[in-house]
Amino acid sequence: MDALTLDGRSVSPLRCIAWQSVGNQWSFPWNRPRDRGTRNAVEIYESVAAADPHDVRARDDLAGAIRRLAAILLEHRPEEALRTYQKAAAISGGLYNAEPTNTNYRLTLAYAQSGMGESLLKLGRGKEALHLLTSARDTIQSLAETTPDDLSLVADLSRLHRSAGDVLFGRGDKTGAYNSYRQSLAATEGLVRRAPRSAHFQRNHADSL
Repeated sequence: MDALTLDGRSVSPLRCIAWQSVGNQWSFPWNRPRDRGTRNAVEIYESVAAADPHDVRARDDLAGAIRRLAAILLEHRPEEALRTYQKAAAISGGLYNAEPTNTNYRLTLAYAQSGMGESLLKLGRGKEALHLLTSARDTIQSLAETTPDDLSLVADLSRLHRSAGDVLFGRGDKTGAYNSYRQSLAATEGLVRRAPRSAHFQRNHADSL
C-alpha cells in the first residue's frame, strides 16, 4: 500500500489503521470485550514492524500498543498482563540497548517494568514486584529530575512510590511503607500546587492520603 502524508511525514496506511483501532478502543470504553480494539492494533503494529525490522519507530509503536493491552488485562487477568508487559519490555529493552542515550526508550522500558511489577503485586509475588517497581521508580525519578516541567513523570513517580509502599506494607516493613507513602504524598502535593485545576492530579493526591 502507498504511504500517506501526515503533518509532513510519510505514514503507512497500516499504521493509520492501528492508530484508529487504539483511538476507537479508548473513545468507546463501553465496548465489550474492552481489549478487542487494542488487540487489533497490536496485530497491525506487528505487521508494520515485521515489514521492516530496521524501523525503530514501528517497534516503539508496537511496544506502546502492547503496554496498552497489558493495562487492560491487568485488572482481571494479571498473569496474561504480566506476559504481555514482558513482551513490551523485551522490545523496549532492545531499543534502549541499541540506543542507550534515548530517554524515550529508557522511559518506555521503565513503564513496562512498572506494569510487570503491578502484575506481580496482584499475583502475590511481592519480592519480585518490589524489585521491578523500584527499578522503574529510580529511572523515572532520574528523568523527572532532568525534566522538572514534565508533570506526567511526577504523577508516574507518585504512583510507583505508592505501589512500592503497598508491597513493603504487605511484607511487614511498616517503616519502609510509611516512607514510600510519604514520598507519594509529597509528589502529589507538588502536582496540585503546580496544576490546581487538574482533576487528574487531584485524584492522585486523594489516592495518596
